[in-house]
Amino acid sequence: MAEAESARPDGVDLVVVATPNDSHFAIASVFLAQGDLGRV
Repeated sequence: MAEAESARPDGVDLVVVATPNDSHFAIASVFLAQGDLGRV
């Protein structure tokens, strides 16, 4: 999902990861790797 959203012409301005602690890092790290999260 992160890769597809990053490839859109309008890009990604903000990502909010509102998940339980046990899945938060796995999801957030994908967006971090794509360069889409400026603040954690």
